[in-house]
Amino acid sequence: MLTVAYVVGTPPGSPLDRRSKTWTPLPLRPYFWIPLIIVLVGAAIGLEIALYLSNKHQGWASGDTESRSTTLHYAYVVALWAWTDIEIKKIQASFRLFLSQQFLRMDSSSVQPPLPCGPGFIDGNSQSQFPAPSRCSARREGYMVATFVTWAGYAGAFILYELPAPPFIKVPYTVAAFELPTTISNGTAFVNTTAVKTSTGCQTIPVQMTQLGGGAWTNYASSNGCSITWSVSSGTDILFGADIPTCDSNQPPQFGPVVFWFFKYTPAAMASATFCYPSFSIWEVNVGVDVRTGNVTKVSEIAPFSQYSNFSSFSANVTGPPLNGRAYNGIRFNLTDPDQFVLGRQNATQLQLPAAIYQAATQSPEGYVGNFANGGFSALSDKVYGMYLALVAQQVYFLPDSEPINVEVRTFRKRVLVSDVAAHLLTTALLILAFFATIIQLFHRTDRQDLRLKHEPGTIALAVSIGAQTGVGNVLAGRQAGDDIKEALRDKKFRIDPVTMKIIMEGEHGYETAAVPPSPMLKRKSILDLLSGSGANGRHSQNLSGAAVTPTATPRSPSFPQPHTPKTGEHKYDDSFSANSQRSPSHARV
Repeated sequence: MLTVAYVVGTPPGSPLDRRSKTWTPLPLRPYFWIPLIIVLVGAAIGLEIALYLSNKHQGWASGDTESRSTTLHYAYVVALWAWTDIEIKKIQASFRLFLSQQFLRMDSSSVQPPLPCGPGFIDGNSQSQFPAPSRCSARREGYMVATFVTWAGYAGAFILYELPAPPFIKVPYTVAAFELPTTISNGTAFVNTTAVKTSTGCQTIPVQMTQLGGGAWTNYASSNGCSITWSVSSGTDILFGADIPTCDSNQPPQFGPVVFWFFKYTPAAMASATFCYPSFSIWEVNVGVDVRTGNVTKVSEIAPFSQYSNFSSFSANVTGPPLNGRAYNGIRFNLTDPDQFVLGRQNATQLQLPAAIYQAATQSPEGYVGNFANGGFSALSDKVYGMYLALVAQQVYFLPDSEPINVEVRTFRKRVLVSDVAAHLLTTALLILAFFATIIQLFHRTDRQDLRLKHEPGTIALAVSIGAQTGVGNVLAGRQAGDDIKEALRDKKFRIDPVTMKIIMEGEHGYETAAVPPSPMLKRKSILDLLSGSGANGRHSQNLSGAAVTPTATPRSPSFPQPHTPKTGEHKYDDSFSANSQRSPSHARV
């Protein structure tokens, strides 16, 4: 009976011992790239989920997104894979040399990942509708006299300083005021309500000028059965005013037309007269009012106000007596025994309106003189007098009343929306990147499993560990210039011995047998396999390519292992390396 023990595995501390420390770049370690792949796949899935939620909920509320960078999140993915690419390139020279490439070269292919596609988010305004409780509106038409002089001053400031229109006024519409929601500060209230539409009816009328002695002039203008005559003297160069013309209809002066007249002496005497016939109409409208300021942003006419309209019962004193559908001109009033203060306010109102038109003409590009030639006073009068009539309508034609109405509040907020096309493209790019990154990592891991570098490529430590005391070192000895090194290495071939991790040059002993082992460790073989492979011997040596070589020692008992040093290039593996070798309890009987 012959008992043979054989070795399983690799002796600790030997060059093939995988438990010895091996340098692996951080991006190529499983605990780095596996979570990165998971993040890429998770990001792709999350992007599709975000697209679904964006379409379902019309995006998400957002603040000021313009002040933040929208491309920084791409840099993270690009930086991580650029790092991986750099580390693969760093070990590529040693890796290709290890795989028995023909020449020592430093070029390698890049695994730079593709950049993600365009941004998957777009920033914009979206409109959402929110229910609002009923509010009380002030829409009862009526008649009330107020301080017209204040309204004249505001109309003048409106054209001179470009002031915004007061709440619930958008010339020529004066909207019946209603109570705005107080729970929302950013939005527009839409409501069907009543509005008074005023019209100035202003038009420029030719003036007949008659020169009198001493620089005095008499001016006459007439239109639609109404006429006015005014006289000026040379006491001042610029004269203007507003008055009520004499009409054939004998209507009350507070409902009559208004004439804004202007006169100048220099450089030549010229006169202008603008006849305005104020009127109003009542409409059912849909209005949009800013809930914070009360400014009217939109007015859409629905239908003329009729007896079937809401609150039509309150309009009798406007459409019927005493107004009978006539508009107040705001220049003259029906006064009974007025005192000097009432007359003073009337005169101030009558003066402020033409004064505002004159100042606006002076500040216009045409200048004061140019407006005489092109009839510009008609447009300026329409603008100033139109605002004035709208203010009069708000105070005269409406009275407060408490009635429920329906108000729809639409708030306009910045929303972040996910673009369908961009989201699908970015998801596809992430999945493709994750797929090819996984393939690269797995194949590269398999190919480099026998490349056991002890130090980082590019360091002196690695250069010494793989090149010291070798033929390459002897060839390069004393050479420092780059051209000298290139010339010395020209047309030479190299390999790395997978056992010693040393560079072997072509022609050196062991070059032909320096190949990658077919397995990470020597395979376990029975005595019958060994005998059938050699025909006689019970011990075998194996080179790195798996071919049997002639044993260099006589068989000896496995209980007394003897050290054996392989010759250079033989890379022999003994089945009894040391006392620490694992021995199988199996035995073979012969």
